[in-house]
Amino acid sequence: MSRFLPNAGQERAIEAHLDVPTRVMAGAGTGKTEVISRRFVHLLQEEALRPDQILVLTFSEHGAAEMRARIFRAVAEAGLGFGRLDLAGTWISTFNSFGARLLKEYGLLAGIDPDTPLATEIDLLELERGAMERFLEAGFREAYSNPEDPFAGDYPWEDGGPLALASDLIGQLRNQAVWPEGFLEEIETSAQSHGAYRALAPLVGWLYRESLAELVRRGQLDYDRQIMGAVALLERQPGVRAWAQDLFQAILVDEYQDTNYAQERLLDALSAGNRANVTVVGDPRQAIYGWREARVENIAHFSVKSRGVFEAPLTENYRSRPPILKVANRAIEGYQFGDPPEFEAGKVLTPGDEHADFEGAVVSLQAAPGREAEAWAVTDWIRRLRAQGLAYRDIVILIRARTYLQAYLEALEAAGRDPLRAFGRRRLLQPARGAGRRAPPGHLPRPLGRPLAGQDAPEPGCWPDPGRGREPGPGQTSGGSALGNAP
Repeated sequence: MSRFLPNAGQERAIEAHLDVPTRVMAGAGTGKTEVISRRFVHLLQEEALRPDQILVLTFSEHGAAEMRARIFRAVAEAGLGFGRLDLAGTWISTFNSFGARLLKEYGLLAGIDPDTPLATEIDLLELERGAMERFLEAGFREAYSNPEDPFAGDYPWEDGGPLALASDLIGQLRNQAVWPEGFLEEIETSAQSHGAYRALAPLVGWLYRESLAELVRRGQLDYDRQIMGAVALLERQPGVRAWAQDLFQAILVDEYQDTNYAQERLLDALSAGNRANVTVVGDPRQAIYGWREARVENIAHFSVKSRGVFEAPLTENYRSRPPILKVANRAIEGYQFGDPPEFEAGKVLTPGDEHADFEGAVVSLQAAPGREAEAWAVTDWIRRLRAQGLAYRDIVILIRARTYLQAYLEALEAAGRDPLRAFGRRRLLQPARGAGRRAPPGHLPRPLGRPLAGQDAPEPGCWPDPGRGREPGPGQTSGGSALGNAP
């Protein structure tokens, strides 16, 4: 049995009052998942809630599974008398899974057959393509082919035309839980609507309605409509909204910085007035899903939508040693989000007690002009580490995407290091399909785009020429590794 001893910041977050909206600004490695699980126990123990009265929402299925396991373990350790069956119906899920569960419960009101499978990406592409074909067959292309149209340059047909732009706009609307009618009304009433968008509005509305109508005819849900449908159900059905607000006496939201507008609307519909029963946990400096319409403003403006917010920031890091935290703090020190103070650069991560006195290798940060130059710098760095006696199995390359792996393999092989022969026997990762090469055994490749992380490089060197095809000779300094002299 593990024994969790919260620090002062964690204890403040765990024991926050139920009737006050709470924001937990949790930096990386500060124990936020454990804090949420212990807050769950606190609500059972001190607020006398049942497990099914606490709604826990997070961003990914993996995160939801981990959260569920942590909460079940924490409840068992607390000895509150709740067994497996008592916890079986606990609402711990992603926003999408919650929406799907709600729509299944109220399928008739939502107009959705709960037994119909979720529409796949291929299904949605087929629906969209069918709607576009019907648009062209109806002769509507002429409406967007007038050479006198002042906005024709914004959607040339050779680049996909207005159909491609309309498709992108529909994707954005789905992520905001905006239906065709709402979009058209906003375009008509907003004086700030861009002329091109105003011109495209009829097309967007037509394609959007056609796609949704076909989904309704099939009785299917798609990924976006899991949330859109749940939002519509709660906003348009007072009885369902009253049931949800009566059931969920407490709502805990993880990774709040990655929520989008649709998820924010869902939270508004579920929570009591002023979000008094809501606890959000997140870190704006870890917001990475802007490409999916995630809005870091949700966590930044939480205090605006929820008056009297209780702040419980977490800054004590238990995952990394001081040299790593020093780099992390330097990387985010220029990130100024404004009020409240929890967003200011002064709120740096500090090491937990077990790492506070650590004195070891220094981390260095270097930037490369391009991917190939970075790969060559890593190759030189590995050569220097090997020359000093470090084994290949002790060297790790971290790559952000598997598609970047090819540049590293080519640099390593051109330098005379065939990773399949020199780097060990076991293969941990394969490159993207079609790359035709295996990853260096014993490595977890990931270039950090900027920066590279090495050890103890007091002075940056010069980046190698990405076009060269062989390893520099002994003692060569021109074009050496930007990571300096590694230990």
